[in-house]
Amino acid sequence: MKKMLCSLFLGCSCLGLVNAQTTKDSSLQITGSADVYYNYDFAQSKNPSVGAADALMGTKPNSIDFGMLDLQVKKDLGKSSIFAELAFGPRADGPKDASPSAYYLQNLYFTYKVQKQLSVAAGMMYRYDMYERLTPVDNFNYLASNAYRESRKIPSRSVGVKANYSFSDKVSASLGLFNTINNQTPNSTDNVTSTPNFGLSDVVAQLYVNPTNNFKLSAAIWKEGQQNNGTHENIQAHYQVNKGLYLGLDFNNYSGMDSATQSINACNNFTSVGLYIQKNITSLFSLGARLEHEQTEQNLVSNVYVKENYNIFTLTGKETFGALSLKQELKYDLTDGSNVNTPYVDKSGNPTKNDVQIVLAAVFAF
Repeated sequence: MKKMLCSLFLGCSCLGLVNAQTTKDSSLQITGSADVYYNYDFAQSKNPSVGAADALMGTKPNSIDFGMLDLQVKKDLGKSSIFAELAFGPRADGPKDASPSAYYLQNLYFTYKVQKQLSVAAGMMYRYDMYERLTPVDNFNYLASNAYRESRKIPSRSVGVKANYSFSDKVSASLGLFNTINNQTPNSTDNVTSTPNFGLSDVVAQLYVNPTNNFKLSAAIWKEGQQNNGTHENIQAHYQVNKGLYLGLDFNNYSGMDSATQSINACNNFTSVGLYIQKNITSLFSLGARLEHEQTEQNLVSNVYVKENYNIFTLTGKETFGALSLKQELKYDLTDGSNVNTPYVDKSGNPTKNDVQIVLAAVFAF
């Protein structure tokens, strides 16, 4: 069904492009981004499934590669609109994705504006607005946070319906119903073939509060509808202190009702807090830091679960030249000394407790 929808939409997009060229229809918008990077992993890991790949990049540590090509198409038709996003490349289809083709189709949904305050969307979309996005052009840091990596284990996108309502210019909310993940097939993006079929049973709500133009808050909760359901919680704060200084906070928590949930979903209970600070040094250069603390509950063996801690520091320099951004990044991941499930190995293949990566990236938006 997804392939049919995708093919149909691509055909309509081609027709729309031709029509836009002949009639100069400004309601058709085409945007996107592309990026390339060089990564150096000081652990010199021989295992391509960790290190750079574990950070939502390709499987080529210590080499140059492209991250992803992202294409977005939006068409307005009166009160209705259609939005589609296609992505290609290792970052879009990395080893941490739910399935090999799950993220080529990032988004495909229709929106109808019922009234000024109320709009309804249906299709494949993010269940809730996350702090970070897959596309590097939407994030200050190039490497994704641990919280985002955890969210991809139980996909943050699915097919469903979502209503958005603006109570005022300061308060708005969204409520959605989405196809649940399949508790019989680990990491299934939108597969509801389990028995019984739980179908459209994931409930997601998000509240947005903007006390001032410079200060934005949001709180989201996502309740899975499968038999061994789990709960996702997210709290965000965005504060533009002044024109050149930005502060952010991202809190995430996931907990299953029982240990079976973690095994079924190939996921683990976790709690993470991310602090962000970005400062414009000059009109061209900005410096940003991200501090993360994460506590996970890992499955050791035979449903024996242990708690482990991660502390991660990411420092990013960014130069902006119009549509082109250059990023230089240092990521230091220090796992707790007692962690038995460290994701890093050294060049000899032995587990190591910490990892340092340096990334040079170029991101182009169009």
